Amino acid sequence: MNHSSSSIRVQFTHLSCELKDAELSRLGSPHVSKKEVGQTLLPLVTQRTRRPVRELDCRFQRKQIICANEVFPESVSADPLADLEIWDEWRQNIRRFPFPGLFSPLGITGQASKSTSPTSVGVLGEIMTGLFSQAYISPWVIVRPIRRWPDFIFFCRDERYAFVESKAFTGSSDESDDLLSRIPNSTLQECLDDAVKQLNADPFVTVWFSFTEICRIDPMELRVTFLELNTSAERRTSRASERIVPEAVVHGLAERAASSGAARVFQSERDLSETVYGRKDAKSRFQKRVTDCSVDEVPRVLEAAVPETLYEAASKEVSEKARELAGKANPKVSDPGRRMTAAKERAVEGELGELRSFGGDRLYLVDLTVEQRSLLERDWQPGWEQAVQKWRILHGTEFWRCSSAAVGLGPSELAGRLD
Repeated sequence: MNHSSSSIRVQFTHLSCELKDAELSRLGSPHVSKKEVGQTLLPLVTQRTRRPVRELDCRFQRKQIICANEVFPESVSADPLADLEIWDEWRQNIRRFPFPGLFSPLGITGQASKSTSPTSVGVLGEIMTGLFSQAYISPWVIVRPIRRWPDFIFFCRDERYAFVESKAFTGSSDESDDLLSRIPNSTLQECLDDAVKQLNADPFVTVWFSFTEICRIDPMELRVTFLELNTSAERRTSRASERIVPEAVVHGLAERAASSGAARVFQSERDLSETVYGRKDAKSRFQKRVTDCSVDEVPRVLEAAVPETLYEAASKEVSEKARELAGKANPKVSDPGRRMTAAKERAVEGELGELRSFGGDRLYLVDLTVEQRSLLERDWQPGWEQAVQKWRILHGTEFWRCSSAAVGLGPSELAGRLD
């Protein structure tokens, strides 16, 4: 099989369900266990989602998944598709402990199967989540919590936040029509319990769960189900005066501001050696510079990320949190990965930054310019089918957008060129 040109079939479904006020109030109590929440809500959600909002059968290029792997997942996997394919060969008894000779067909001998990598499965799920979410929910990921719920946060055109959580698992290629029944019960119970907690805390949030089921590996076939859960419009109206920016958003935006501020200081002053910053007063001056730069970044990260009515309060909260984070800046910890640093420095200038080698080619990163982001936001319309579309072709190399950056896989001579 030619991996570079093979495609991945994805059967996509969008389901939507509104949880009633009485259900949220009753099930939000600590008295009700996670399992009880799931057992109570699952038949109701199943009944209300019998008619999908949208179904779609599409194909992703393998290259797009490899490129998106550089941006969306929180776990590390150099190539999650290859990892799964190797596991599939072990499962089929094609790969065995390397004694000389051919593989053993016809079930004559056996070998205990290796378990699939949870990292590779989860990474593929997060890639699917990111690509589909930016096609329909909102074009930009504004916060990417790491090792915390949810996996992605978007700010939508109706000035509500979308909290998107990714779940992935291996399944089978049968043709069951009951999509929710294919999802492990424990996973569904956990998701419904999380949704109840979040919607009770903030009815202005839309909770999405993205379920990626790996049905077949060679050829690769996935089922992706997006389950959208909302409160009623009446519940939001009754609590309009209580609305705040969610803590996850405040913390995430503050991290972005502090990271950008630290990067600006790092770029302007490369020599952060012990000799220069060994004294306490020098370290204090350094941290003040990082803090000042971080606060200066706050208006930029708040742009198109908070409701207009909450901007003043959000600015104060994010600035305070950014100061707290910037105060931890340590000049001794000043040697970030050179490859990524060099790539990002090129990318923010609108040039191609080389990320790493991949086979005989290179992976390249470029940030969308302010003008490109403005045009995309102006013209963007929600459409699940956009998940497979290329951003553009540069010098014969295809690039795919991953939120506010684009990644491509091409020959080595591309570095630095974007004309």
